[in-house]
Amino acid sequence: MQYKDMTLEVSEFNTRVEISQRFGSFRVRVLESPAGEMAPDEAVQVDWDDKTLQSALTSLDGRSLEVSGLMDLGRTLAALLLPPVAPHGARPVREFLKLSLTAIGPDAGLRLRLRVPRDLAVIPWEYAYIEQEGGGGMDGFLALDPQIAIVRHEVLPAARGETSLTGDVKVVAAFASAEGLQELNLDHEMKLLSEALGGVEGLDVQRCEDATLSTLQPLLPGAGVFHFAGHGDFTRKMGARPGTYTGTDRSLSLTSASAPSRWASTCGDTGSDWLCWRAVPPAGATV
Repeated sequence: MQYKDMTLEVSEFNTRVEISQRFGSFRVRVLESPAGEMAPDEAVQVDWDDKTLQSALTSLDGRSLEVSGLMDLGRTLAALLLPPVAPHGARPVREFLKLSLTAIGPDAGLRLRLRVPRDLAVIPWEYAYIEQEGGGGMDGFLALDPQIAIVRHEVLPAARGETSLTGDVKVVAAFASAEGLQELNLDHEMKLLSEALGGVEGLDVQRCEDATLSTLQPLLPGAGVFHFAGHGDFTRKMGARPGTYTGTDRSLSLTSASAPSRWASTCGDTGSDWLCWRAVPPAGATV
């Protein structure tokens, strides 16, 4: 399926406190779409009760929302991201979505690109819900629409630096199914990785099957990407911003002749295991 872009820009995000209430606001406009674009002065301002929204997000995170609650949250998110009205008779953002889907036809897809400030990137916009004909169905969730793909385009506070990698990029792919833990279909994982990376120029893929600490360590020096398929765990703690988390006490489970071997990567460790892990930026993991 070929995709066309519809890019939404969220800007001028602010929060304010009034007595015991907290409110949020931002401006949103269509930067590009198959149905046209909006000028900067056509950006629509939206406001919301931030305490109410955060309460719903907390319930979502705790998996305590029923389907009706998910739909209510989705309607709120859609009203913010895709407001159905616009001032001065301008075309609403939601109308751009409808017209874009009509313009591309049923055989193409619409890539909904979200350019949002960092503070709003933690909001699960993928739960946005727009009532379809008949109403009340699960097809109202945009993420479930096979014709729509929602992608994030988070605005960075600084320019992206140039990569320090030169020449072929070394990719180390480790596969481990530790004893005593749930069996994993690592053959399928290796097949998918081979299909995805096979024939890609500029990559030097080195696989480490039944990875142990001793077989994996020699492969890591000079690696630009580390892919791990296996078991792992970490301690989840609340992050500084609502809806975010940080992981501490991280570890990977590697193959051992007698028992699961934990490869610790905690910042407090001083052994060679941690130093070796820290030198390679993780790019992906299947756990």
